[in-house]
This record gives sequence, C-alpha cells and structure tokens, in this order.
Amino acid sequence: MRRTAAATVGDRVRLFPSPDSESELHQVCREIVRLVKEHGYRYRDVAIVAPDPLAYAVGMEHIFADYRIPVFCNEVRLLSDEAPVRYLLDCMDCLLHNCDFEHVMAVVKSGFFPCSFDQVDCFENYCLTYAIDYSRFTSPFTLGGEAQGLSTAETVRRQFQKSLPVALPTEGRVRDYVEVLFAWLEDQRYDSRITAFYERQNSMGFIQEADRTAQVPERMRGVLELLSNLLGEEVMTLAEFYQLLESSLQGAHLRLLPSTVDCVYVGEAKDSHYGQIKALFVQGTEDGLLPADPQAGSILSDDYFHVLQLQDLVVQPTPKDQGRYARFYLEQLLLLPQEYLYVSYIKKEDRDPVPLLVDGLSRLLSLPTHQPLCHTTADIVANREHIYKVLLTHKDMEESLRRQLYALMSPEDKSRYDTLHRAMSESLSPETGLFFNRDHTSISQLECYFSCPYRHFVQYGLRATERKEAGLDVREIGTVLHSMLELFFSLYTDKLDTLSEEELAAARTAVIEEVLAEQRLSALNRSEQRSFIDRIRREAEFVLKEEILNVKTSQFKPFAFEVHFGGDKEGDYPGITLSSGISLSGYIDRIDKKDNQVTVIDYKSGADHFEIKYIYYGLKVQLYTYLGSLKASGYQPVGGFYRPVGAVSKKESKLPRSAMRGQVIMDESLICSLDPTLESSSSSRLLPIERDEKGELIPAGDKKKYVPVSKEQFDDLISYVFALMDLAVKRIREGYISANPMKGACQYCNCKYMCPMGENTPARVDNVVDVDVVSSAVRSKKV
Repeated sequence: MRRTAAATVGDRVRLFPSPDSESELHQVCREIVRLVKEHGYRYRDVAIVAPDPLAYAVGMEHIFADYRIPVFCNEVRLLSDEAPVRYLLDCMDCLLHNCDFEHVMAVVKSGFFPCSFDQVDCFENYCLTYAIDYSRFTSPFTLGGEAQGLSTAETVRRQFQKSLPVALPTEGRVRDYVEVLFAWLEDQRYDSRITAFYERQNSMGFIQEADRTAQVPERMRGVLELLSNLLGEEVMTLAEFYQLLESSLQGAHLRLLPSTVDCVYVGEAKDSHYGQIKALFVQGTEDGLLPADPQAGSILSDDYFHVLQLQDLVVQPTPKDQGRYARFYLEQLLLLPQEYLYVSYIKKEDRDPVPLLVDGLSRLLSLPTHQPLCHTTADIVANREHIYKVLLTHKDMEESLRRQLYALMSPEDKSRYDTLHRAMSESLSPETGLFFNRDHTSISQLECYFSCPYRHFVQYGLRATERKEAGLDVREIGTVLHSMLELFFSLYTDKLDTLSEEELAAARTAVIEEVLAEQRLSALNRSEQRSFIDRIRREAEFVLKEEILNVKTSQFKPFAFEVHFGGDKEGDYPGITLSSGISLSGYIDRIDKKDNQVTVIDYKSGADHFEIKYIYYGLKVQLYTYLGSLKASGYQPVGGFYRPVGAVSKKESKLPRSAMRGQVIMDESLICSLDPTLESSSSSRLLPIERDEKGELIPAGDKKKYVPVSKEQFDDLISYVFALMDLAVKRIREGYISANPMKGACQYCNCKYMCPMGENTPARVDNVVDVDVVSSAVRSKKV
C-alpha cells in the first residue's frame, strides 16, 4: 500500500475491535458489501488473512452466505478426517479395543453408518440404560422391551456387527491386511455409500465437503495400494498395521479449488495467492498468533539450539529464525493492498490489552485503535433477505427505521421475523399450547416453575428429558431406597410386632435383593459399578432397620404407600382443582395415621432442607398439597415430613440421622404420640423436637428451619400453598419463561448448558421468612 498523507491513511487503514469472532465476521461482511456497492469492487479484489483459516471456516460459510458473498477458504484437510475414512479407522479401532462403548459409539455416530440418526440415538439410550459394553455388543439384546427401544437397538447392533472387518488377522503381512480391507470395502458397498453420502452433502448445501468426499475413494485406495507395494511382505500385528494405516492417511491431504473465480480469498499470512488485491482484512490479530509465536510449537528451545551449536551441530530454522520469517511475511502482507487495510482484534472488555501489532500500527500511522466500520444502522443491511436478521439483532433501532425495513421484507420473511421475535421475547403467548393441554398439572411441575421459569419451560414446555444411564448417582440411590421402603412396609407393616429379629433380617434381605434384581440395576452387577451396588445394599440395610424401629415406636402407623390422588381409579383420593380450573394430581409416598389424624411422609435422598421460606417462595409445596388433599377427604392433617434416605450432610449433624425434617402442630400430646420416647427423654430420634431445661418442647437443630406452628398457622400454610399454585398457573399461562432462578437452583440444573444466561444468570434473593408472614399473606389475600 503506497504511502499517503496522514489524513488519508486514517481513511484507508482501519483498526477495530470485536467482542468475538462472529461479530468480527459480520463487520467484515458488511464492509465487503459496501466496497462492492459503493466502490465497484469485485469479490476477487478482497482477501482475508486469518491466523487459523480452518477455525474461521467453521462459522464463515453460513455468515458469508447470509450476505451472499462467495468465499473460498484455502484450508488443507487430512484424508483421515473425512467421514468415510474415519469410519474405516473406527471400525478397526473397535476390534483393537474389544468393542468398548466409546469406540462403538464412534462408529455408529460417524455419519457414514447405514442407520438413521433416530435409530442411533435410540441405540445409544438403550446401551446407556443397560450398561452395554464390550462382549455384550456381540450378543443379541434381550433386556427391556419396546418401551425401551429394544427392537431398534437390536437392529443397529446387528448392522454394527456386520460393519466390523472381523477377517483381519491379529498378525500378518501388510499385503494380507490390505487384501482383507479391499474385500471389506466391496462387501460394505463402500463406493455406492460414498456416492449417496456425496449426494446428501450436495443436497444440504455442503458443497466443499461434498467435493472432498468425491476424492476419498481414489485417494484411500491409492494409500492402501502404496502400502501393499512398499511394505507388502512386512509382518506386523493388527495394532501396528492400524498405526501405519492411520499415519499414512494423515499424510494424505485434500485440497479444493474455488467454485468461482470471483470470490473472496481466505488464507494464512504466508500464502502466496493474494496477488493484486485492493482491500485486505487481517482478522483475529492476537499476540502469539499474528505474527505466530515459534516457541509455542517448538520442541527445542533456543537454549538447546545454542548447546547444539557449541557441539558444531547446526539445526535450522531455529525459533528465532521462525519468528523472523513470520514477521517478514506479515510485514510484506500489510504492504500488499492497493487501497484499504483493515486490522481487527478480539477485545471482550475495555481493560483487555491491545495486541502489539495493532498498537504498533496505531503509533506508526497515528491512528486510533477503535474505528467503527459502520456509522449508521442502515449500513448493516446487506440485502433484502438479510433484513429480518438485522431487526432481530438490533433491538435498539429507531422505530421509524424499523418500520421502513420491515416494509421492505417479503411476506415469507415477515412471517419468519414475527415468529422468531416472539420466540426471543421473555414470554410466550397463551395460544402456544405448551402447557396444561389436559387442564391438569403436577406439584413437581409447579415447584420446578418456582425454582426457575426457564427450567420449567425446557422441562415441561419443550419436554426435554435426560438420558437414563445404568450408572447410579446420589439422587438415584434415594429412588432405589424409596422402592425398598415401599415394598417392605407394604408387605410387613401388620407383622412387625410378631416377627422375630431373625425373620425381620430375612425379610429385609429378601426385599433388598428383589429391588436390586430389577433389570437395569442387575446389569450393574456385571459392570465396573459392582461396588456401587454393594454400597446401596449396605445403605438399604441401615435405612430399613432405622425405619422399622421408628414405626414400631410411634403410635402413628403407616396405612398407605404410593397413594394416588386426582386419579380415576378406585381407591384414589380426590384431586384438587385450583380456582384457575387446573386440577392437581400426584403420588403421596406414605401416609401415617392414628385415629383420624394423619401425617404425610415424603422420602428424599439425603437431608432435605426445610424452612418456612421455601414454602413461601414455592420451592417446597409438595407436603402441604398432599395434606390439603387429605383434609378434603375428611382427615385431620397434623404434620408433614421429609424422611432422609441416604447420606446426610455434616450441616445436619445436630439432628439424628433418622430424624424427619418438617413441621408438626406444636401440641405435646400429639408429639408424644408421634414419638413416645419424648415422654422420658430430652430429645427425639424421630422428630426435630427436644426438651429444654424446663422440660418444655422446643425445635431441635436449626431454629430457623424447624419452627413450631399452631393449628391455625398449619392451616394457613395449606391455604397459602394453594393460593401460590394458582398464581403460578396464571404466570405460566401468560407465557413467562425468562431465566430467573432461585438462589442455588442452577447448581444441579440439567438445563444450565442451554440457558440463555449461562453461568451469569442472576439468582433471586430468598430472604428469611417466618410463619407469621405466611399467615398474614393468607388473611390479607396478598399472595
């Protein structure tokens, strides 16, 4: 670029930052469109330099396509990275690793495997559910049924087994291995599958990928024939041949030609294809990348080179030489453009330093380091098809300009914009039909909404579910222990006082083994997680012993397990219909009863935190909903508890491990009937209650969590919960789905990786609330 006056240089050389590479590409595209429209440029007059063209190519194609800019990225691809070639290597790798899960998934997910993505997804879910691994892939699948996708998984398994080149010897000549692979390619109808793969890529618009695929058969056969000709008589193991074949395929490169002569060229600084260009964009300028830092990829340091020179050994180029070459190429490059030079760099925050190259150009040419390429909002509209994206990404645009641009769109783009604009807003219209399609809901759904509206939207609106894996985590241990408790007390509640200790021990063992014999859990006994099953067995033995003692001690006896309310079956308890018209249904883990008084117990893994504030904010409304259902059935609710099953945190050490967490009406005769040992003891092993020095009953442990309540306050809590659920239904119907989590809700959230706020989501503050606040809200009807 010829030297000009300083004022002119300021117009022809631009230094500008971008928060990320995508924004950087958008700015470049808009400037290219301006140069073409206003200065009569051809696309071949423009070139882009990137420190890593392959990395930029990932997001470049679709962004440049939005602006209708033809672009050619001078990227070099390894033959071994192409899907059809990778498929061959992965099949061989499976044999070497005895068909372990990771390598099997690499084969079926290669994109070249002859099964649909839905079938592969079902296959993976099945294998995770039943811990399928190693030799279990070579035998027909039998576990589970059609609900678990048995037939689909078996179809994929059979196809996988046919795909393996099992005829490969464990040791032999290179020529023998090559002959087997050629026979395997013929048996797999490899050429016809590559043709179908090529056509599918073309139909999806992946033109360059399709061009690379078209080169695969000839190049791969050439590599195999070369190995056979050069090393045909060499004897080696299958693992050694695999390494030889992989390294040979990695040494074969695929290059492409531009699809049109008139296109923007993208390459590295040392490329020699820039020719006579008018505008040059240097992207991703960062210290160590432009110019490249030779030390970053060097095996030998400068000091080691110096030691070699002292021994009269000369190795070139040294890191210093490489650094000089990189700077030379870059300096030569900056002089190539005839009219315009643009240098961009990534700067996420104001305090981030400016790269040395940008700072040097700024000082040399007396230029600011921040010169925006577009000065008006209208500049960013590249074509009519791009308008709707501009409107979506520029919310602060003047309303008059927005209306003008909206009027220019086609009817199809207007419809697309309206749909996306609604989806990007923080709420959904009530007509979306995502929620309450059958005019009923569950308590878990409403608790999920109170925890975070966005999590509720993903789980109950989009109906996204987690994959069920055979491995058990802490949460699932509680589910297994829950099943054991339910089964044991449904069988032996009426026999506890008549069975001997030996008979009780035998009954416990029988129940534990029956639950662990469930198909998905029994699969773990044949996997690496046998010790985890043993841990569950020990935990179950302890929990059952403790609960048997609690039941035998208390005057309140279990009389119902897994009670369904809100259903149509005989024996179901009546459901509850909120004032909004939505009915509630669910299952109660356990109901204990004495005369007409009832308590509800819900099993939880670990010690579930229970405070009034959790009821106030809607995070723990389950127990009081159950109690409200029982109250509607004519019973007198007196307590609601969470029963911890599994490990208890150290923070709960003030309470006995078997003590239930929750609330009970503070009445001495009632409490002593729940735990008669309190009549002669200063503390309860069953309830969060103890006696003070005066002999009066007070809450044990954390006083903020286990506060005593009167009967009136207990009834107020039930009324408050139902009013709160009505409010939740109203807000859900209004379509409020923004990411607004309660404090701590993100820690174990399964949706955090797709959350629009990510790790920066601000949490709602949950202030300490006492029961009087709840009662006041109920009586003033200000929920």
